[in-house]
Parts: sequence; C-alpha cells; structure tokens
Amino acid sequence: MRSRLLLLFCALCALSSAQYPGAKPVPNPWRSGFKTITEPHAREILGYLAGPELRGRGSLSPDFFAAAGYVAWRLKEMGLEPAGDAGSFFQRYDLVRSVAVPAETSLTSNDGSLQIPYGPNFQVCSLSDTERRVKFAFVTMPKEADISNFDWEALRGRIVVYSSQAATNTGFIAKLTEMREKLALEQVISVTLERLSTNNPQRSTGIKDFPDPRTGTLSPLRFSLPGMKQIADKLGVTKYFEEKPSGVSVELPSGELNVKVKVQQEISPLLNVVAKLPGSDPDLAKEAVVIGSHLDHLGPSNDGIRYGADDNGSGCTANLLVAKAFVSNPVKPKRSVLFAFWAAEEVGLYGSYAYMCKPSVAPENTVAYFNLDMLGRNEEFGVEIAENNVDVVYPGIVTTNSMDFYNRLVANNAFVNLRFKPDKTDRTNRSDTRNFVWKGVPTVKVFTGEHPDYHRAGDTIDKINWTKLVNITKWLYLSVGDLATRPDRPRFAVTPFAPPSFAILQGRLKLPADFKAPSKAKQIAEVVDATGTVLAKQELPLSLSRLAYEVLVPKSQLATGGPFTLRVRILDGNKELLSMPTPLNVPADGWTRAQDAKLEASPHDQRAK
Repeated sequence: MRSRLLLLFCALCALSSAQYPGAKPVPNPWRSGFKTITEPHAREILGYLAGPELRGRGSLSPDFFAAAGYVAWRLKEMGLEPAGDAGSFFQRYDLVRSVAVPAETSLTSNDGSLQIPYGPNFQVCSLSDTERRVKFAFVTMPKEADISNFDWEALRGRIVVYSSQAATNTGFIAKLTEMREKLALEQVISVTLERLSTNNPQRSTGIKDFPDPRTGTLSPLRFSLPGMKQIADKLGVTKYFEEKPSGVSVELPSGELNVKVKVQQEISPLLNVVAKLPGSDPDLAKEAVVIGSHLDHLGPSNDGIRYGADDNGSGCTANLLVAKAFVSNPVKPKRSVLFAFWAAEEVGLYGSYAYMCKPSVAPENTVAYFNLDMLGRNEEFGVEIAENNVDVVYPGIVTTNSMDFYNRLVANNAFVNLRFKPDKTDRTNRSDTRNFVWKGVPTVKVFTGEHPDYHRAGDTIDKINWTKLVNITKWLYLSVGDLATRPDRPRFAVTPFAPPSFAILQGRLKLPADFKAPSKAKQIAEVVDATGTVLAKQELPLSLSRLAYEVLVPKSQLATGGPFTLRVRILDGNKELLSMPTPLNVPADGWTRAQDAKLEASPHDQRAK
C-alpha cells in the first residue's frame, strides 16, 4: 500500500508540473534531460537550501559556506568538472570592509590654509590607506535645462558636485550616471545637509585587489553645506551657491586639494561555486553559456529567520536542476555551460563582480548569461495579484541589451508556454546582471515578481508555486541548450529601458453567495470612456478557482482624458447573468492598487438570483 501511495504521489507531482496548455512537444535532442526536471527533485533541493539547517544562508555566515558545500557536493556527484581555483569547485576571494580612522583622515589645501578634518563637514572612506590630489567640478542648472550641448568631457577625472536644482534634472542625472566610468569620475555628489552625522562611520566595501572602477577610489565621499562652502571659497567658485540659476553653469577650478584617508580593514574570505559542462564541439567548447544564481540570503533577524525560499533558493534549485538535466541528456551542448552560484549578492553583488574580475571563461567568449533570481512565486505587489500571475515570468532586462537573446527565449518558450510580462522598471543594477552587462555579455534576469515576503521571514517553502518553478526550469534548460548549440551568437546592443506602454488593471471578483455558474459561462472585463467606447477588453472562461480579472489598457488611450470606468460582466452565451452595479473609476495613469469588483444579478436575468 505504501509503495502504491508513493507512486500515486509521484504521478500527481509530475502531472502538476506538466507544461502549460498549448505547449508544443519538446525537441527530440533535449527530451531526455527535460523529463528529469520534476517537482519532487525541486522540493528535495529547495527543502534543504531553504530549510532550518541552513538558517537562511546569511551572506557572511557559516550557514552560507554550508550551503556552498552542499551545492559543490551536488555538482561533483553529477560528474561536472570543477571550474574554480586549483581544480576545485570554489573560486575564492576576500571581501574587504573598511572604516576611516577619523584622527588620520582629512582634506587640506597645498598651502595649508584650508584644513577640514573628518567629522561633521567632511567624511570619506576607501578600501585601503589612500592619499591623493583631487580636482572638483561644480554644476548648477534649472530643472528643465537643456543638456543636449553639455560638455561631458570637461568633467573627466574630477569630483562632480551638483546643486539641488541640478538633482531635479532627470536627464542630467541619468547621463551623469551613465558617463561616470567612461569619464573616470572620482565621485558624483549632491550637497544638502548642514551637518553630517558622526554616529555611524562611513564604510567602504569591495573585493581585495580588484577595486571597482564604477565607484571610485574615495567612496563614500560626503560634505556638509558649510564644508563645501569652505572648498568653494578656497577654489574661487561663485555660481554654485546661486539660489535661482538662470542656465547651465559648470565651474572647473584648476586648484587641487589633498585627501588623506587612513582605514581599519575587516577581511572576510568568500567563495563562489562554479562547475563546467565541457562543450561537445572542439571548436566551440572554448565558448560558454553561463547560468548563475546567488546562493546567499539574509539569515536570522529580529523578525525571525529569513529563509529565502524564493530569494534565492528558487534560482539555485533551478540552476542545479538544469545542470542535472544536461548531465542526464545523451546529447550535449556544443559550447561549454558554466553553472555558477554567487556569494554576497545581498550585500552588494560582490560574488559575480569577483568572478568577472577573474572569470573562468573570458567575457568575449561568454555567449550569454542567464541570471536566476526569484523564480518561485506569483507576483503580488502594487496592482498585481497572485491569481493573475500563476504562469507569469519577467524575462527582465534582456530587451535592453540583446533582442537576439530575447527572441531565442520566446522561441524556446513555445515548448513550455509561460506567459511573459515586460518589466515595470529597469532591474539591470539590482542583481548580478549588473556585472555581466558591464562587460558586454548578453544578459537576461529571469524573475517572477515581488511579493509581501520579499526579504522577510515569510519567504518560506510553503508559498512556492512548484508548477511555475518547474516549468521555468524546463524553459531555461531548453534555452541554455539552444544558445550553447546553435552556430550564431546573440548580439549585445544596449538600448534605453522603456516602461510598459499599457496600464494594468487588476482585482478580485465578488460574486453573490448563491450564484452557480453555468459550465460555459465567461467573464468579460472592459474599460470604457465617457461615450461608452470600449478601450480595452478581457474575455476568458469563468473559473471559480480564479475569481479575478486583468485588463491591459494602452496608456495612450487613457492619456486622452477621462472619465474612464471598468465594467465587468458574467455571460452565459449572450445572456448577461451578473454585472457591476457601480463601475470603478480609472484615472489617466491607471491604478496603483488592485480593486475588487462586486457583481450583482442583472435585473433582466432571474436565473442568476
């Protein structure tokens, strides 16, 4: 009896993780590995990674190293090659955290007439003891100033201090951020405080021997308004402190000041776990597709243990399942595949940065990077509700760096049939994607959306959508195999992020308690304007297990002016059974929160009463 129950359980798990309706048959070369990706295997791996023994895999805790040992054991057991240091699965490096020694840290002029000690007017830190001469650039401009002819090259190598008015010019701030590394800017800062707090010393964090050129040597660097006034007076700067700038002003004093920083260092040894499946083609094997997921999370807190089942036990589970699928499949990819598990993502994306500083495969030979970060939940944040996201995935920022890559993801989704949604914000710099895009590697962040348990103790295994996690893993397996085998490579071409062109209207339906839906009943949700013209419409079969609606309305239509209303109806054929007694108003920029829709029996239909 016990064996029969076990077989029944496994059969039900396999059924619940089957491809979504409408999916095409899996291509023969990848079918065997595809079948190994199952819910029981996913539960086994995630059950340990997000279980009580690892206590949330805190970034710098022994629990993280225990998780790393588990992952390395799994990869070795599969028969994959180690791709870390000295023939191991571990790539080792040191995380450095430094704080300034106030008594030996200062900013001075050459002639000694300006001396600002570390304290309420000036604060700085560095990874190591540093003494260097710096030049400043002072930028002021109105909020709407035209920066099309701005001389960016004039800022090269300087500390850029921009006014509070310049901080409101979104075009300037965006371009300044983009140009920071290209112009070797030491720091970009806005000065607003009358006094800096000295309660918490400034800290500089990075990888030993590999300073990040995107942050500058002196970081963080801060000044109070009185401190900056002293510097401006010494350097002959006048326009920066004008209350109402009439136009764009860039002051470039020739004088230099000396910054001296003495630090105390705390060094934490860390490691990534990296394994390799060698390519089957002798010519293409030197190239690789990298699939990575951060292994660390946040660990214990006053709120309880933050187990990180979704963030990012789910991504690491998918990574291991993809590795097992390739090992099990008789056909191997022609290019190599690297499986990476990063450390210290939660404290600054340092694991993937360390890898890119000494990569197992050079960036120019890295065909694509898959970043797996939070794959296991239904988004439930803002206007989004869980019921409308049971099969949704966000392909992330790939559309901003490689449409070739995105098109291959779409093609391989035909065999699983997930529902793609565009990202609402640019997440390039919010995960390990940042370090691969930086080096020009076509990159996707695979993500299923935010939820109320993000970075909290409630991110636990019982809330995982196993069907979604398994199907995303299958899609990843097929996509990695495709990119690691096809002769062409996706092109890297950066384009600006564009938010979705539509507003999302979502909510739950409240039906009369005694309502019984006919078998062929359907739900229709519409957005209409003041004339009754339908701007957008959703129609789907009514399912009592999913009493929700979702309508996507082009923002261009809402921008024409209101009033707009949401209208929801339940129909049996052409017969209206239920309708909304009070339509919901829709503002021109959409909703920020889900809105429940109450339905009542239509007056002319007695069957619904």
